Amino acid sequence: MATAWNLDYFRNPESDDEIQQLCALGLGHAGSILHFKHLRQYTYSRNWLDNPHKSPVRQCWIDRFDEIGYLDQAGVGEPAALMS
Repeated sequence: MATAWNLDYFRNPESDDEIQQLCALGLGHAGSILHFKHLRQYTYSRNWLDNPHKSPVRQCWIDRFDEIGYLDQAGVGEPAALMS
């Protein structure tokens, strides 16, 4: 089974252009996951987004990603389970 790794460093986007560039990059990464045919189907797993250890640094990024719509793109952020 193939293993894929990706590591990116982001500066907090400030302008609309920077936000659009970051979102385009995220969407591209999400699409690339599909080519590896593994179980993970999202760039950011629900566990990472739930921030179980309450990391303030991670939460800051999660909040910012939410603010700019980054996680709402197809395949980027794993959605929360729907309550029945």
